[in-house]
Amino acid sequence: MKSKDKNKAYINNLVLEGKAPVAFYNSQIVDLTTNRENSNIIIKEKKLIPKYKQVSIPRPNSNKNISKIYDLF
Repeated sequence: MKSKDKNKAYINNLVLEGKAPVAFYNSQIVDLTTNRENSNIIIKEKKLIPKYKQVSIPRPNSNKNISKIYDLF
């Protein structure tokens, strides 16, 4: 398996495990919410986020943002 394919598989696994809340997964947006009340989960997410290029776009009719992970740094 090529390195880029391994990286994509790693990102897909993060999405499925809920460590990446919103991301491109096989060209479809997958929204997995996590328990944000537990501070340990938030710390883990902060450690993972800097590894990816990320864009936040506003959701229609909402004050929340959609984050899209679309490439590795």
